[in-house]
Amino acid sequence: MSSIARYRETLRRWGLSDVPFRATPPEDPVELSRIFYGRWRELHLALPALYEGRNVLVRGLWGVGKTAFILRLLHRLQQETAALGEQMLILYVGRFPGETSEALYRAVLLSLSERLAATEPEARRVWNTLSGLQITHSRQLQVEGKVDLQLVSIGGSWERGKEEGWQIQNVYTVLLRLLDVAQEQYGRVIVAVDDLDKKEPRAMQDLVDDATDLLRRGQGKRGFLLTGRFTSTLQDISGQMLGLFSETITLPRMSTDELYHIAVNYLNTARERPSGEVTPFTPQVVSQIAEYAYHIPRQFNLICEKVMRRGAMNGVERIDDQTFPTLWRMVQDEFALELTPDIRRLLYIARRSGGLSADIDDATLEQLGVETFVELLPTLRALEGDLLIRQEDGRLLPSAMLPDEEEHDD
Repeated sequence: MSSIARYRETLRRWGLSDVPFRATPPEDPVELSRIFYGRWRELHLALPALYEGRNVLVRGLWGVGKTAFILRLLHRLQQETAALGEQMLILYVGRFPGETSEALYRAVLLSLSERLAATEPEARRVWNTLSGLQITHSRQLQVEGKVDLQLVSIGGSWERGKEEGWQIQNVYTVLLRLLDVAQEQYGRVIVAVDDLDKKEPRAMQDLVDDATDLLRRGQGKRGFLLTGRFTSTLQDISGQMLGLFSETITLPRMSTDELYHIAVNYLNTARERPSGEVTPFTPQVVSQIAEYAYHIPRQFNLICEKVMRRGAMNGVERIDDQTFPTLWRMVQDEFALELTPDIRRLLYIARRSGGLSADIDDATLEQLGVETFVELLPTLRALEGDLLIRQEDGRLLPSAMLPDEEEHDD
């Protein structure tokens, strides 16, 4: 039997069409609603504030589910507003090029101008000017009742895509004008800006400082939703700008029970008949994976995917206390092989020292070959998320997928 045939046969025995786990959530709000679980209190806090055109800040560790939360929040806002028979325009901007306030304005303007291009000549000119940019994620326009939800993430450079004979002289002024137009057409406008925590912290603070005027406008009919890390510059920003955000919501790590339900929901997307079970996993193994994942959804989904795929490749009947240790060791060994020696060494030093943070001692700095913690920051930012997991106290710990050091010489 071929490898793929054996793999598919195992999935069939498990009652699944594929391995459904994904480290990142689906962008389609309907697909996301099938796997989303928990965060009820946070949703109930944010929905009325956004509906009233207030600003909301969502904070949380990388991988804790901020993007999944705000996409679900925006879809719920769309559904509930449409049920009231009211109009609303909801714009979601994910990744965008640049780390300046003008880059932010252009990103919002790109999404806004696309929506208004059919009826507003100025919006059409703006869209023609900016649309040479590469859309790196699927761009979707969802309409439910009278409520439009537009999702966009952007790649490329702002230097591309300029229409001959017409350029945007003052991006901020044009943005304000088109936001006013959108507000007249829809009554309410919500702008969500995700992934700000992936910008350089100092640049991010300058960006939000510069955008204060934009965030204060709208007169109760235009709200902004921003996301950032739990321990980041945005935590200070929200304190400095008292009154700027109507709600500041911190997403905690998820409990074992919540992660169990997320696993069930993912598995049901690949089942012909929905079930409340986590088969092929046992509940005990799911609990163990939750611990290994530091109770962070992204890590949990990543580990579930890798372990499950190894199980299907090896034709196991069940991922239980007997088979899981072997599959977990496979995942760890393969993880270690993917790392360069320098990165592997850094991760092992991070484990030995109990995590890396700004109060790192001189001996650890010497081991890492640097004189100050600041020299480490670019590397740490690049590794944070899947390889280094930030704790609430700011320490960065290596992923549990890193094998025991005794068996892997660094």
